[in-house]
Amino acid sequence: MVPARLWPIGTQHNWTSAGSRIDLYFTPGVFHGIPLIMNRAWHEDLRWFDQNQLPQDLASHVRAAVDAFRKPESYGETGWPDRALPA
Repeated sequence: MVPARLWPIGTQHNWTSAGSRIDLYFTPGVFHGIPLIMNRAWHEDLRWFDQNQLPQDLASHVRAAVDAFRKPESYGETGWPDRALPA
């Protein structure tokens, strides 16, 4: 993968019980090679899926990112507790 051939497609600000994080999503113009799982403590499987046939157990923040990409929206937030706006 040539880093210069990656295009940003989305930013997502996520909240979990461990705190907040920013996820950045990119798409390659062309991909050559074999994708590998580099952290088996977090990921047990790697497969390609059609956007319209994603697995049911897909992480909610990843599903939200895919949905935003389809609209297209480049920013999203997930997991934040409901906060009342000040009066």
